[in-house]
Amino acid sequence: MKKVVNDGSDSERSNSGPGGYVLTIGATNKPNALDLALRRQFDREFILNVPKEYQRRHILSVLTRNHNVEDGFDLGEAARVTRGFVAGDLVDLVNNARINAFSNAIRMRAFKRGIKDGYEAYGKPFSDEELEEYGLTMDSIHEANEMVRPCAEMEEFSKTPCKNWDDVGGLQLLKLELERRIVKLTKFPQVYESLGESGVKNLPTSFFLYGPSGCGKTLLVEALAKEAGANFMHIKGTELLKFEWTKVIMENIFKCAKTHPPCIILFDELDVLSPYDITDDDLEEDEYAWKSEEYREIWVQLRDIKKESRVHVIATSSSLEILERIALLKKEFGRMLYAPLPTPEERGEILKVLARYKPIDAEVDLMALGKDTACENFSGSDLFALMTEAIKFAIDRPALSCGGSMTITNADFKTALTKVSPSLSAKERKKWALHAKKIDVVSGASAMDW
Repeated sequence: MKKVVNDGSDSERSNSGPGGYVLTIGATNKPNALDLALRRQFDREFILNVPKEYQRRHILSVLTRNHNVEDGFDLGEAARVTRGFVAGDLVDLVNNARINAFSNAIRMRAFKRGIKDGYEAYGKPFSDEELEEYGLTMDSIHEANEMVRPCAEMEEFSKTPCKNWDDVGGLQLLKLELERRIVKLTKFPQVYESLGESGVKNLPTSFFLYGPSGCGKTLLVEALAKEAGANFMHIKGTELLKFEWTKVIMENIFKCAKTHPPCIILFDELDVLSPYDITDDDLEEDEYAWKSEEYREIWVQLRDIKKESRVHVIATSSSLEILERIALLKKEFGRMLYAPLPTPEERGEILKVLARYKPIDAEVDLMALGKDTACENFSGSDLFALMTEAIKFAIDRPALSCGGSMTITNADFKTALTKVSPSLSAKERKKWALHAKKIDVVSGASAMDW
């Protein structure tokens, strides 16, 4: 029969003689999945956070100190490109880099000796001179980085966006605003600390990004995360409705973000308003009656977000109903950002982005097409639909069936315009336009004042 060594009582602890003390250590990477009763059996909990950049550099220096490395091997760069990697990931990275470097050495040896058979090049022992040439390179690290996905990203985060500012057509004012308030703050925090002494204080950590649907709000935030080099959590508003325990979900989201800085949390198309009809009398009785249950829980967490946490929260919405509560939302978020329908010039820029890597005929002037009255009131998603339709017509052209080459011509775009129309109704456009006049989007006052 198994004997109970220690049931946790003080008397048994005190009676444990030399050599009789038992230390119990439990380890998990999913603490929230454990039963609370089990967690209470442990006296202390310690959190091992994802290594920061300087910690990753130290870990990499330990992992590579017994390996031959090329001249100019930059541990700092290797640490920068491994955001979200834990120690185990870095071990896999170095091992894969060694394999890549060795494979390159085999190919180089075969080339120098004129050996066509790779097995023959591999089978002969390496000379001391060849071993000197074989070593870890930054190229092998970059190759290995494509093969290893960080655990933090796998378990907690959305896949790191691959978009950047160049992939977002238009929205220049918003790009500049986010560049200044998030990207540069993330990359050069020491500069902003000195600015605080000059009167630039209380930089916002929460943003409400709203405007007509299809105007690139989600794409803009994805590019922002890439430009800032931040961890990215993309939570869709519809997904929150699937959970009953909204409070627990929100606590876990913000706790995870705080332990993995810098981090950008995107609540995409968040339903901030209560589904019930709220009157002024209701607001007098309860000033928070207008908030949805999901937004209430986010708001609770937003109050605890501090600049030092290096966590930024962005909520987006395309709902016209929020215009009635803009005054209340301004009090909730540190910054209100409006994404309008693109101007004629911006429509041309969006079309140029969408046309990348596509066989556009040389006679097609995309900037002129964007300024054409036929594209008036088109959103970014409408322009995407236009490009898609034009491609379909180009594919269906008889010349392609006969083996000819395909280019997307002016005729294809002209035909596509007969199939695509603005997704926003005239009534919706009017409401958004009236709101845009109130906040002076054209001069940028809504985005650029400190």
